Amino acid sequence: MKSKYILWKILFEINKEFYEILVNLYGHKKNVIILNESAENIKEVIKKYNIKRVDYIVSGLPFISLPKEVSEKILKNTADVLKDHGKFITF
Repeated sequence: MKSKYILWKILFEINKEFYEILVNLYGHKKNVIILNESAENIKEVIKKYNIKRVDYIVSGLPFISLPKEVSEKILKNTADVLKDHGKFITF
């Protein structure tokens, strides 16, 4: 039986060089979206792709070294797009 759900993987990378590496490594994969922009824009991005809420967000962002307002916006927008029992995983 086929699932009606699509497993999307959306990668945000603001560094142009790292973005290009991600595109070369994963850009050909099905259901992978690689964006050269900030994770602050997650709400607009999932709306663009007609994704209502997400189950998981995995982040390797160094929140402690980001400007406080950037960290706060990313965390707020992340909380806004997660489903009620969604998980935010950082490493």
